[in-house]
Amino acid sequence: MNDFDNNFETIIAMDRTVERYNRYLKKTEYLILNVLKQHSLKIIGYSHLKLQTIADLLHISKKTVYRTLKNLDEKGYITKIHTVSGKRKNNGALVFRINTYTQYEVIREKNVHAKMSTLNQVIKTGKELSQQALQHVHAKQETIFFLNLLNIFLSNRKRLNKTHSKVLYHNIKNSDIRVKPMEVPDAIYNVAKPFFSDEEILSLYKTMLKETISNNIYDTENHIEIMIYAIKSLVKAKKKEFNGLASKIKNDRAYYIGILREYIGQHYFVYNAVI
Repeated sequence: MNDFDNNFETIIAMDRTVERYNRYLKKTEYLILNVLKQHSLKIIGYSHLKLQTIADLLHISKKTVYRTLKNLDEKGYITKIHTVSGKRKNNGALVFRINTYTQYEVIREKNVHAKMSTLNQVIKTGKELSQQALQHVHAKQETIFFLNLLNIFLSNRKRLNKTHSKVLYHNIKNSDIRVKPMEVPDAIYNVAKPFFSDEEILSLYKTMLKETISNNIYDTENHIEIMIYAIKSLVKAKKKEFNGLASKIKNDRAYYIGILREYIGQHYFVYNAVI
């Protein structure tokens, strides 16, 4: 450990940087990062803790600690430093460095470039998905065209039996042709599609965005996680209501918002201090 220089000039500087990070962390990430901070005082910014020690301090599993540290590392808040020891240069102690905000920005910039490279590799796939979306739109347009034709046929009793044409009109109008709202991620749409109309899914998605963004949650993966949980919870509640196992839900939207807020409160740390 003596080979490391202080990453921060003062403990106060480290504390303020961690406070800045806290605004964007989930609850478990917040707890683990602050444990590292509390054990980074001898050499400011560096700590050496076993995973099991962190797990015991926070009363969580070792796997959760490992997964959370990996996330903090990938997001640029900390850096795991693998040391070597002995003449054979075996793996030594695992050291955790709390990154300064400048280091965090550099790491984040690298991650952005890496994501852009990945994005360029899947442009062809994106084009194929766009073509599929256009096909859905064309199918919708064809349906409208046929409905217009049927309206013409209905006005001419001599050419088409009125009763039969009404049945045909009803079948086409109520067909299952659907077009996914472009704003809604596929993962969310696939879960919600069996239970809600496209308009309802879009409305639920916008409601979720309002709740998450107001709590400084901007990551798309977090949005997907939160909304899928809320949709599944709402559907389960409606099933219980239908089967007479629970009281009637007075307002589906209000119930859905309640699920969102409860989940965000339990799994995400909202830091309100102004830096």
